[in-house]
Amino acid sequence: MSTINRAADIFALNVLWLVFSIPIITMGAATTAKYAVAMKVVRGKMPELIKEFWKAFKSNFKQATLIWLPMLFVIAMIGYETLFVMGMEDSSASIIMIILLIILVLVLMMLMWGWPMLARFEMKYLSWYRNAMLISLLNLPTGILIFALSISPYVLFYFYPEWLVAELAITIISGYIIAAQSVKILKKFEPEGYVDPDDEFVEDESHQMYEPEEEYDPNLEEDPELQMYKEMSKED
Repeated sequence: MSTINRAADIFALNVLWLVFSIPIITMGAATTAKYAVAMKVVRGKMPELIKEFWKAFKSNFKQATLIWLPMLFVIAMIGYETLFVMGMEDSSASIIMIILLIILVLVLMMLMWGWPMLARFEMKYLSWYRNAMLISLLNLPTGILIFALSISPYVLFYFYPEWLVAELAITIISGYIIAAQSVKILKKFEPEGYVDPDDEFVEDESHQMYEPEEEYDPNLEEDPELQMYKEMSKED
C-alpha cells in the first residue's frame, strides 16, 4: 500500500469519525472504530473502510460508550473547575490550575491509547482503565509529544483558520502516528501464540488477499457429462 493510499485512508477515517461523533455520546465507539481500521492500514492491509468501520463501531458500541461517558463527565468537571479557578484571586489558584491540567492531560492520554487497545483486545471495564493508565505512564514522553501533535491542528484552526490544508495534513499525520505507535505498543501485550485474525490469509505483492489454491485430487468424482465425453472419445 503506497503512502498516498494510506494518507487517503486515514483522511477518510477522520471524516467517518467526525460524522459518527456528532452525537458526542457516540465518540468513544467512533474513535475505537477509527483505530480498529487505522491499525489495519498501518499493518499494510487494504480494509473496506466503511464496512470495517461500521462493523467495529457496532461491536464496540456498548463497552466504548460505557467507558466514554464517565471519562466525558470527568473532562466536563475539569472544565467547570478550571472556569471556577480562573475567577479566583487566591494565590493558590495557579497551583490548582496546574493540578487540573495534569489530570486533564492524563485523562486524554488514557483515551488516546485506550481506544486502540479496546479495538485490539477484549477486556473488562476495570481492566481497560488500569491498562490505559499503565500504557500512558509507561509511554509518557512519547505520549506527550504525540498528544501535543494531535491537538495542534485544533489550536492552529482557532488562531489561523485560513491554514486549513496544513491543519488537515497534521491531522492525518498524527492519526497515522498514533495508530502506528499503538500497533507497536500493543504488540507487547499480545499473549504468546496470538494470531491476528487479519493474518489468516496470505497477502500478495499487490496487497490483495487470497487463499491458497486447492490441490487437485484425482480421486474426486468427475462430472458425469465429462466422464461420458471421455468414454465416447475412447470408442472413436
